[in-house]
Amino acid sequence: MGDDNKEQKFLRDTAVIGIGNILSKGIVFLLIPIHTAMLTPAEYGASELIYNFVNLCLLIFSCSIADAGVRFALDASFSKAAVFSITIFLPVISSLFLVMAASVTGSFLEVAYLDYILLLYMLFALRESITQFFRGIGQLKTFSWLNILFAVSLLICNVIFLMCLDLKVIGYVYSFVTASIGVIAIGFYKLSKMYGLRFPDKKLMGQMLQYGIPLSFNAISAWVTSVSGRYFLAYFCSVAASGIYSAAYKFMMIIVVLVDVFQKSWQISAVQSYMDSDRNTFFSAVYKKFVLMAAFFSFVLLLILVPLAPFALSKTFSEAIQYIPFMVVLGFLVTLPSFWGVIYLVVKDTRGVFLSTVIGAAVSLVMFIVLIPAYEIGGCIMASCLGYLSIIAYRIIDCRKYLKVDNFAAETIILLFLLIVVACLINYNIYFAALLNVIIIIMFVKKYRYVFISK
Repeated sequence: MGDDNKEQKFLRDTAVIGIGNILSKGIVFLLIPIHTAMLTPAEYGASELIYNFVNLCLLIFSCSIADAGVRFALDASFSKAAVFSITIFLPVISSLFLVMAASVTGSFLEVAYLDYILLLYMLFALRESITQFFRGIGQLKTFSWLNILFAVSLLICNVIFLMCLDLKVIGYVYSFVTASIGVIAIGFYKLSKMYGLRFPDKKLMGQMLQYGIPLSFNAISAWVTSVSGRYFLAYFCSVAASGIYSAAYKFMMIIVVLVDVFQKSWQISAVQSYMDSDRNTFFSAVYKKFVLMAAFFSFVLLLILVPLAPFALSKTFSEAIQYIPFMVVLGFLVTLPSFWGVIYLVVKDTRGVFLSTVIGAAVSLVMFIVLIPAYEIGGCIMASCLGYLSIIAYRIIDCRKYLKVDNFAAETIILLFLLIVVACLINYNIYFAALLNVIIIIMFVKKYRYVFISK
């Protein structure tokens, strides 16, 4: 398959996943004004801490079986029916294990909202396994509309439970429960009709766990880098500070959504192209366009987010606005490791993914302890940036043993420097920063217009 055909297929996959992801995350973005209007910073901080703790449990106990399901479903040498049964079986078993563990430890260890955490864990694990399996079997349209359905349901439920019933933190939880149940019911019905359920194949389950467990350790380390700073903020500063940080972080998620689109479609194309003789050329071309597009969207977001943020945040969260430009810089750094992470997954070297992320987590933890007491929310952002920079450096060097990809280093450093300059200027003189940003965007488009115009 020629480079043009591979890039066209990659772009088609990206478009299908992208439409679903952008629409669904765009709808979820509408939750920001609801949450910041109906919850105080402390309540919002508590809600986000619950949500992120559930995700941490998911990383620890699910063994990344959803990711393993995608990778093994893409491999024609494995039965899709057998893979599907395992992706359902393991979340159920891990949920039962957590319930039993909670019943034993509950007598001497009190955890707030424990029942809701356990319920959310089971629903999140099943929803992730089911929706991701559709991606593994190539049903990208179904994968996308299930994500859209979840987002619409979540929005409606938030309106009902928070705006109408004013249930505060409990209403936040009920919204996720209700929306998840609907997606699980529809997705499971469709897949069970296609493949049925069977007793798990022990050998295949072992292979999937061998693939998934290192990814879980990797995801835990990534959680430390990206999320644990909120708990340090709550400890060193206040839960309200964690809520302010969480509100600013939501704006960074716009870039993460775009990266998630890329990563999901890129994994499919990378698996299919890795054995080709021209793989180095293809991977280099994709990486260069990926970096340029991520930088372009970052500059555009720097231009528009600060003026628009007051419309999304209530007055009690206005402090978050000054941190949004630096969140955009962090978002750009978050995007870069994902390309190299896919290479590890293609060659099934999940150990490499794990080691790189552990290094990033260690750097972040040390920097959280050093910087948060001194600089509070700003220190948390700086610590996360340093963590992701260390991940990028390790993966670029380590992936050379698999591919000779042009890492586009000089241009990436220049783009990062310009992003930091604009982000710093915004809080001093927003008009001068906007003028400089427009000039950069015009020069950027002029120099790299081939990224935006298909030949």
